[in-house]
Amino acid sequence: MILLNEIKLKLDEIASRKNVPMAAVSYGLLPQGTVKNWNYFVFNRTSIKKAGSTKGDFNEYYAVNIIHEDFIPDGYVYDVIKKMLEIKGLKLSVNDPVTFNYTKKGNTDVIVEIATIVFTKAKYRGDVIGKGRTGL
Repeated sequence: MILLNEIKLKLDEIASRKNVPMAAVSYGLLPQGTVKNWNYFVFNRTSIKKAGSTKGDFNEYYAVNIIHEDFIPDGYVYDVIKKMLEIKGLKLSVNDPVTFNYTKKGNTDVIVEIATIVFTKAKYRGDVIGKGRTGL
């Protein structure tokens, strides 16, 4: 399965939970006016980097953004991390902390908290150029 589809499926599972219901899961951006309450996920690719001093291995990076009116409930970030780590090969990026940003909801006084969690997945040279790992 394509990794972006796997991420969406896992976020859909979390979004449907009754304890912290989320209104939507979207890739890239959520079009304005799509949801009434700003409680949703947006995920995206962030970068591809060469992996250390290896001969052509790469790391792909993905961000999961939790957007929530007022504040993200305690422990919710860890629930999302746990669910994402169920995806084979996906790891929490050790070089990127979970960051928090804040904005106002449109022309209101409602504060929105945004947590960004960065994950990474290794892409091996053989997979990129079409040869198996044994051909390195």
